[in-house]
Amino acid sequence: MSLVRWDPYDELMSLKEGVNRLFSESTGGRAGMQPRSWAPACDIYETDEEVVITADLPGISKEDVKIELTGDSLTLSGERPHRAEKREGYHRLERVHGTFYRAFTLATEVDIEKIKATFDNGVLTLKLPKSDAVKPKQITIDVS
Repeated sequence: MSLVRWDPYDELMSLKEGVNRLFSESTGGRAGMQPRSWAPACDIYETDEEVVITADLPGISKEDVKIELTGDSLTLSGERPHRAEKREGYHRLERVHGTFYRAFTLATEVDIEKIKATFDNGVLTLKLPKSDAVKPKQITIDVS
């Protein structure tokens, strides 16, 4: 089974967002001040037949999500629009709005013509079938 390359930058961005949120809460950060970008949580796993990526995108419509595959690089991007709501009375405003971007390097070649994307209850699921060239093949041994 191939593994997807770990990107330490993703971990640093997550740490940065957590530290920023901690300081904002401890210093009485103003309601409505949100990071300009965020990164949805994603899971990636691989079977003999396909690579599957799931991304948590609650509050986002499928029209606000863009998926691109270039070579071995898959990107998810889009925006969770900020809803114009009356801000009076808020005690806490934690849900982030704005643009998001995730990029993944695929560890195996996929069949671009057979990729399927579904969006259900705020979860995007991408099924990327492996190219026939990289699927495991069983070889029989002839007895002579």
